[in-house]
Amino acid sequence: RFVDENAAELVRLADERASRRHDSFDEPASNDGTLGTVADAPHDPLAVFTHGQARKQLAKPASEPLATPSAQLQGPPGCVAVLVKMQGRLVNLAVGVGEQVHKGQLLAVVEAMKMEHDVKADIGGIVRQIPIPVGKVIQAGFPLLFLQETEQQDHAAVEDDDIDLDFVRSDLAQLFERRAYTLDENRPKAVERRRKTGQRTARENVEDLCDPGSFVEYGGLVLA
Repeated sequence: RFVDENAAELVRLADERASRRHDSFDEPASNDGTLGTVADAPHDPLAVFTHGQARKQLAKPASEPLATPSAQLQGPPGCVAVLVKMQGRLVNLAVGVGEQVHKGQLLAVVEAMKMEHDVKADIGGIVRQIPIPVGKVIQAGFPLLFLQETEQQDHAAVEDDDIDLDFVRSDLAQLFERRAYTLDENRPKAVERRRKTGQRTARENVEDLCDPGSFVEYGGLVLA
């Protein structure tokens, strides 16, 4: 009810206060470093806040352009930078300064998002500078090292080591062995108990309900 009866007066007072706050931005500071408008508006609860914001705007320096990675790290003349594609921590350096590297050779390992990513050479050359030490975090787009390209090494690419796709690590073989104990063929007593009551095993039901190879089991080794 109060607002309805005094709406016009409230609007007028709000406009006056807004006008005083706007004018305070343009007034120069006095000798003591304050703005006179704040003292002239003792009943304005936002006067101090407005004064502080105005002082920050006046004191704020002009924004400077962000430095680009290439501007921050410059390598030796005639060298090519090997850039990091994602931000991460340098956990391993596979080469050193003065070492000859080939195209495709592993240069370093960067850890990002709890995964390790290989950094390989795009060209052959000699390592002339490594500005980032191991253990430091490097931003995406920054040079990891600088190579002096050598013509005789352009055609020499390091081929990846042959990987035996049939090789099974010892820890993986142990996992397969433990999972085998949960299969029906390795549980003859449990299967026999189901047969005596005229029932099927859970795996037999799953095989009939799902297409071959489409069922994915989780928690097979969890015991209640």
